[in-house]
Amino acid sequence: MFNSPYESIKHYTNFYYFTQGNFFTGSLGNIFNYRIEVDKENNSFVVYTYTGGCFEICENKEKELFEFSEDGLDAAAKWIALKYTSFLEEKEI
Repeated sequence: MFNSPYESIKHYTNFYYFTQGNFFTGSLGNIFNYRIEVDKENNSFVVYTYTGGCFEICENKEKELFEFSEDGLDAAAKWIALKYTSFLEEKEI
């Protein structure tokens, strides 16, 4: 359906959704997951990638911060897609 992981992420996220204080979780493939949260105090997106179990108990989270803006959300989607590509490359080794 989508030509790239980035397009998939962008399709399911939009900036207005986050202005309401919501968070978003998604997955790419069967085991690569991501979560996008809003940190209102620091005016930023907090983005996590992880594999396996649920977010609350997962131990292999990677975290990155992005500006809370349309551009920041776009940068977050690109970062998630890059982490997914790296994950796939490592998995093939």
